[in-house]
Amino acid sequence: MDRSIGTQEEEALEILALDSILYYGYIFATATIEFKGAGMNLSTNSKLIVAMKIYVICPVRNARKADLKFAAEYVKKLESQGMIVHYPPRDSDQMEDGVGLKVNEANRKAIISSDEIHVIWDPKSYGSHFDLGMAFMLRAIRDCPIVVVRPLKRTLRKSYTNVLLALAKNSSL
Repeated sequence: MDRSIGTQEEEALEILALDSILYYGYIFATATIEFKGAGMNLSTNSKLIVAMKIYVICPVRNARKADLKFAAEYVKKLESQGMIVHYPPRDSDQMEDGVGLKVNEANRKAIISSDEIHVIWDPKSYGSHFDLGMAFMLRAIRDCPIVVVRPLKRTLRKSYTNVLLALAKNSSL
């Protein structure tokens, strides 16, 4: 594509190269822009790779060491496959603001921008219940698959475990 720019500043040859830069879930690989003479010659040997963004619901505050280790290994596996993962123990500022609003706002922002929600469920984790509620609300706005990472058993009475299992099974709920 040749477009005339018409200023003397573009007389010199300039090359801008981007190599695998991550920007809001998109990876731009090898883009080249050349300015030649009075015209702009745009040449690219690039591809736009859209990386899937995943939010991991998991226990944080009172999590057992084994659960944190499992979650960290799971996140590492997803990231090695090119996924962009929001892992709350690592990516959400867990510093107490006296209310818990700051961390929930950070998690909400990450959930809204996710393509999928992956859940490492602990029914005793209040934060996981809250995040699941946000994921449930997101599903009312747009389709966002919910993936249960570890097998869960349905409870005999109504529970958030059963809600999670129903959401993961039926993407239209």
